[in-house]
Amino acid sequence: MNCVIKIGDREAVPVRAIPFVTGWSISPDVVARGLAGLDFNRRLKSLRAYHLDLDGNFSPMLSKEWDVVHDGLRALSASLRAGETAEGSSYPDWVRQSIPALPSHCFVWLDEFEPAARHAMNALMSLDEERDDENELNFSPRIPPGLVDAVFEGLPRAGAVLPPDQDHAGSADSPASASKSRPGRKPSKAPVVLEKILDALEDYASATGQDFDRHAMPGPLGESYEDEGGFHWLCATLYPGIFRRAKDTFAKHRAGICALESYAKPTDFYRLALPHIAPELGVTPNVRHMPKGGRKIS
Repeated sequence: MNCVIKIGDREAVPVRAIPFVTGWSISPDVVARGLAGLDFNRRLKSLRAYHLDLDGNFSPMLSKEWDVVHDGLRALSASLRAGETAEGSSYPDWVRQSIPALPSHCFVWLDEFEPAARHAMNALMSLDEERDDENELNFSPRIPPGLVDAVFEGLPRAGAVLPPDQDHAGSADSPASASKSRPGRKPSKAPVVLEKILDALEDYASATGQDFDRHAMPGPLGESYEDEGGFHWLCATLYPGIFRRAKDTFAKHRAGICALESYAKPTDFYRLALPHIAPELGVTPNVRHMPKGGRKIS
């Protein structure tokens, strides 16, 4: 299972994937303790986690935000050990329950994680028991099928595809679980098409002397695809079969690909861009009030 995902143009690793990538050398409690700044051996020194919201924006997490996670994992460990019938018998339950105890929607940058993880594993390694691959990271580890959805919850799953006969986490009779594990389901075209729209918007902005950053886009997003002038409306007008979806679904399409600027003010950018980018994309949009004006293309 490929655990390297893309957040914008940068590679990242889900926080919940860290134990698997490190072969459980860095367990969930060590992850939380390190990110909370409570590991006095500094085994995850200088590593910072980020969280991704439903609008595709990401923000750094403060060390103190991990205190409650660390405390929860300590309580979980104590509870499981208290119920053991034999020493170590609760370990399988610890593996199943400690991964979801780490927060979802959270990731670390790959280029920051690798040196921090190697430093941590060096600190934890016993020279008497060193193996040739003891200090190796495996970015395509085996993840139990029942934990796959938990590991990638709230994050894009670029390059990671489950075989159709493997079950995802969640209730077996849940409609969402059934749809995700249904054999033969085609992956969404939305991310690829969205990248094309963003490329066209960048070209339009450059030609009209405007600034455009796909990770700090102008407003409005729009409350739905019917909200004329919004980014969702633009995408749905160009490709209705893909983007005429609920707001939450559109947020999932955009996660890690683009995001509005914080406190973005409403503009006419998308409404005026439409007649210029549609021909570039080879699309003839069906809109009743296609704007005729707009900025001139130099």
